[in-house]
Amino acid sequence: MADYLLTNLTISAIAAMILLILKDAPARLRFYVVLAALVAWLIPWHLAATLIIVPDTLVHYSNELLVPTVWLGDYQTNTSSIIPELLVEQTNNMVNPVNTAHSLDEILAAIPAVELILIIGILLLAKDIFNYQLLLRRWKNSSQEMTNLWQQNGIECSNISIRLLPDGGPGMATGIFKPVVWLNQSHTKSNKTRTILVHELNHIQQKDPIWMWLLTGIQAVLWWNPLARRFIKIAREQIELSCDEKCRHQLKQNYSYDLAEILLNGDGAAEECAAVVGIKNSKNFNIVRIEKLAKEKVMKTKYLIALVVGFGMSTLVGFSVIAKSTSAMSQVAVESLLVLESKQLSKLDSSGKSEMLVSGRGNARSYAGEVYVHQGSEVIIYGPTGEKRRTIPIPDGVLYSIDFVVLPRGALAFLDNQNDAIYFVDVYGNFLNTIYLHDQPDQQWQDMDGVVVGNKLIVSGKGNLVPRNGYHVSSSGEKEYFSEILVHNELVAVDLETYEVSSFRNLKSLYNLSAIAYSEGRYYVSNRRDIYSFTDNSGSITKVATLPEGNTAGIVIANGHLFAVVNGMSKVGKQYHAANKGKKKKGQSLAAKRKTNQGILYDIDLTTGNVTQVRDDLNFPHGVLLL
Repeated sequence: MADYLLTNLTISAIAAMILLILKDAPARLRFYVVLAALVAWLIPWHLAATLIIVPDTLVHYSNELLVPTVWLGDYQTNTSSIIPELLVEQTNNMVNPVNTAHSLDEILAAIPAVELILIIGILLLAKDIFNYQLLLRRWKNSSQEMTNLWQQNGIECSNISIRLLPDGGPGMATGIFKPVVWLNQSHTKSNKTRTILVHELNHIQQKDPIWMWLLTGIQAVLWWNPLARRFIKIAREQIELSCDEKCRHQLKQNYSYDLAEILLNGDGAAEECAAVVGIKNSKNFNIVRIEKLAKEKVMKTKYLIALVVGFGMSTLVGFSVIAKSTSAMSQVAVESLLVLESKQLSKLDSSGKSEMLVSGRGNARSYAGEVYVHQGSEVIIYGPTGEKRRTIPIPDGVLYSIDFVVLPRGALAFLDNQNDAIYFVDVYGNFLNTIYLHDQPDQQWQDMDGVVVGNKLIVSGKGNLVPRNGYHVSSSGEKEYFSEILVHNELVAVDLETYEVSSFRNLKSLYNLSAIAYSEGRYYVSNRRDIYSFTDNSGSITKVATLPEGNTAGIVIANGHLFAVVNGMSKVGKQYHAANKGKKKKGQSLAAKRKTNQGILYDIDLTTGNVTQVRDDLNFPHGVLLL
């Protein structure tokens, strides 16, 4: 909330400076400046990072120019260790797709004060609309139509009704779709009648009734804001001054004389009501209007320059707050990222360093705020701080498992790449069922991964025979040539109620799929280094990004970003081997092995496709998940 207030106070101050510079500029230009300042108060700048996409260039410049110098003193511009907020449950085992963007309901639930402010604002707007309708009904009942006044005063207009009132201001205009000019009947035969009609017609032609309703709506929402009330008053005045300027241009100096006489006679001003624009206003403002007409206002280059500079400054201020909000979310969210390393499940702290959550080898998944770790003959469930909570024994029916998926209500599906099978076990460890992906095992020992979407388990790992010449080394050490190989490029769907298996997607152009994830109606799959995406309804696939190096071992999606861990030799390992080539010292092979086993965590922006290296010192990672 402090960011919201400080940002809008700064933008309002910029707008006030521009108004000062534009004091002799056309009133319409000043009106737009005030309107922009008012609209800024309607933008939740501190939440905008989750609602809109910010261009990288704008964020960069706002960071460089404003963040270090204004009020964001604790903001860190080094983004190499930044991970955006992880708002989504770990997608590798998610039960239902989660929308990562904040909906209006979520924002209101999180901030009850905003909900109360909006309710009061809606009630105030409803009151304005009700009073407006009562006023129009009263005016209509006490008035008579006399539209031929247009022709009598030499004005070409026949589609706008003129109605005569027994009292009230000299002239007023209302209506958006069917505008009406209301004229005091004492002015029907006055020598000022044409001036009044031209004035009200210009209000209608400039869409001023619409602008008045917009200001009324903003005033209702910002009822608590005294600065906004002041700006709204200025905006209404600029609407009137703009109309005066246009009338003066049309009627020349005669308009100034006529207006002065109209404003100084005994008629009352227009009634205070939403969206009613009248020729006569408060006494003090009427004097200002007459003074302003002494000199015709013209557009100058310096006014445009001031407008552009002011708009640019306001934009940078707004985006600097968005950048700060994104960074703040990132620093907190990094604590939700878990990485499966060689001998432990590591949790990244706010500085990006690893902290052991669970020791030992084993695959892991997260579900409902808990961590499931497959160790030996059981799956152990840990709390978010690493405390052991319960275990699920693995029954004898599970012959082998390369990985597993947590199903709805905590049941488990074990993925067997040796027998090309999936074993289902309930939350208590009771064996439920076995399904096979092939009639006969293909003996390929492929990678397998799965994700729950609705009531289906989507599994990557099934293969198809494709022509491809080459050879591989057999178990006896001999080269065996082949003319076709089994490529794992098909996804299968398993109905979690009937256990029926069906082909879900045949990705013919891809080879050896590994990790799979799902978010917001889109599937993401990876092979060695490439990440692809597709939807249920689309027949095409899209390459999201290509990772610089390594073998993709796991992917997870959060808040518009895809995080991927890769293993294999990293740049650090390559540099180590290059520097120590030909050297044979005691203990060096072990050190070289450690360097070679290092892995990398990448952050892929799903909007731009930009790939950022977050960590390059992971110990042979083979999975990533969200807590």
